[in-house]
Amino acid sequence: MLLKPSIEQIKQLPHTYEADIPSDYLDEMGHMNVMWYTHLYGQGIRGFLNSVGFDRQYIEEQRCGTFALEKHVRYLSEVRVGENVAVYTRLVDCNGRLYHLMQYLVNETQQKLASTMETVSAHVDLNHRRMAEMPPHLTEAFEATAATHAELDWKSATCGVMGIR
Repeated sequence: MLLKPSIEQIKQLPHTYEADIPSDYLDEMGHMNVMWYTHLYGQGIRGFLNSVGFDRQYIEEQRCGTFALEKHVRYLSEVRVGENVAVYTRLVDCNGRLYHLMQYLVNETQQKLASTMETVSAHVDLNHRRMAEMPPHLTEAFEATAATHAELDWKSATCGVMGIR
């Protein structure tokens, strides 16, 4: 499903990270190098996880974390030095072990959708390095967020080949 939501629709989602693009993010083509998209989206994921209680304290105390299992990135519009970008994050689906996110990188300076990243990640026990059930308080927080995001009047622009099965 290739849908491109409007900037106004995207801004209905939680704003999970923002940055001004420094010159060292640029590549030889004069635009932001692809590795920095991953960095910005990673910061956005951290912001999202913090919002549902999956913060550093939880990780350190419970010895549980998250591993990315699959990602799909679309590059839609250049980002250049000095431009301000923001990551907006939508929880598409979740269960007690997995969560499926759709993120939108908006070039706030240009008011354009610059990129999207879709991710499926797992909750893991860091002692055993294996997927593990989330505790009830996290499952409830994820489910409540997914329900809120499902109430939006537009669908996520997912690639259609990944998700929670």
